[in-house]
Amino acid sequence: MSGIGQSVEQWRPLVRKELAAAEMPLPDDLVLATIWTESRGNAGSTNAKSGASGLMQVMPKTLEWYNRQTGSNIPLSALRSSSKPREQIRVGIWVLGQFWRGAYRYLKSRLKEIPTDELGKIADLFYVAGPGATKKRLDELEVPFWDYVAGRWPEWNALPHTRNVWSHLPESMEWDVTALGKWLKAGEKIVQRAKQGSIVILAAVICGYWWFFRKGDHHDKEEKQ
Repeated sequence: MSGIGQSVEQWRPLVRKELAAAEMPLPDDLVLATIWTESRGNAGSTNAKSGASGLMQVMPKTLEWYNRQTGSNIPLSALRSSSKPREQIRVGIWVLGQFWRGAYRYLKSRLKEIPTDELGKIADLFYVAGPGATKKRLDELEVPFWDYVAGRWPEWNALPHTRNVWSHLPESMEWDVTALGKWLKAGEKIVQRAKQGSIVILAAVICGYWWFFRKGDHHDKEEKQ
């Protein structure tokens, strides 16, 4: 990895621990390259204009999303503190993972095979520009790949972020394609189970109402007799 320096390299042990805790098979080099691009490794770094904070520059609304989805209660002050790097990395990794899964679901709906590099670059665009803005552009392309996005919208201000991240990945870095595939598909199964669970609950409610009114109807008949 070129040019990230000790200010970012110092966070590698924490990154590895948080990736393992999240059971997320993304390379630690990818997270470190994102940290370099976002904050140059300065814990508690804050963008006065946007409010993005921490090593991975998480937005306040995104932190609310994290807390809501995970049942956590990490305050914004933790992302803005130089003494809370673990929380900053934990939230950033979770957010990155959500965008990887979102990019995977989108690309899978359009492609039979998804190259890992392309998935990573589109996920990075999700991370920096948001899924909505990214999908809007991808929908206009015949092939939803990075080079086509960069060729069509060369002045898009999200592009330098992805270029910076990828320029700081080691050439020898390899993706664990098998582990990534299992992790991405596991996310889909969780969503699918939730939908099925809702259907089961709805069916139980309907049956409950049917039984109640049927019982009431039977009682009315007995009184009339």
